[in-house]
Amino acid sequence: MAKEPREFNPAARLHYILQKASQGRAAAVRQVWAAAFGIKEDDYAGIFWRLTDLYRVVLEIQARVEALPADEVNHDLYLRPFPNVKKVLTYGNLDGAWDTIKSYLDGFTLGGLEFCADLLSRLSPEREIPANDLAELKREVGELLSDLIESTLPPELKEFIAAELRRVQLAIDTYEIRGASGLRDALAHSLGAVVLGPVALRGPESAKEQKRFVKILETIDKITAIATRIPQMVGGATTLLKSLGA
Repeated sequence: MAKEPREFNPAARLHYILQKASQGRAAAVRQVWAAAFGIKEDDYAGIFWRLTDLYRVVLEIQARVEALPADEVNHDLYLRPFPNVKKVLTYGNLDGAWDTIKSYLDGFTLGGLEFCADLLSRLSPEREIPANDLAELKREVGELLSDLIESTLPPELKEFIAAELRRVQLAIDTYEIRGASGLRDALAHSLGAVVLGPVALRGPESAKEQKRFVKILETIDKITAIATRIPQMVGGATTLLKSLGA
């Protein structure tokens, strides 16, 4: 029996990560965050980067709640957990003791985030993209990056595709934080870059790398549209194909 996808709106993602961190038994702050993010505990830059992204998620959640009619939704009720959340996310001493800030992730805070996640799930639901879909996408991106090294594409086109693929890789690596929006941002960036400068990006019509790149973007469009229940960027891939000469 297939596993039901988790709700993956911003508040749900924040709750999943902080719930994991609250159960951390490591001594240092960086060790707990590294385990929660699934990265190496000595990757200070990676931890700070992800904490910054997570703080942006907090701001997004607050903005969504505050945009709801005050006569229909009690803003104060749903925003009560966030002072504690911000204290945890902005604690800058990664080598400090986790016990110093662990108490902020108490039942009140985590429970409040669950209520907030439930609210957003009813207003703007987002389902988690299956792990096997993300793994397959990551494999295709990695293989194309490797093949670009020996490609006969014009240098500027190779550089463009490689840069966009790395953007997709980052969106996949930080999916638990940014969700589908990270992938949609990568997709929109690629389409926008092509529209702004298509002539310099044209390549030989026989190049398979171009078609593989477009296929990757089409996959992102499809899986994120399903997850967020929003329309695909219809016509974007066709425009990209023509611009790239594929």
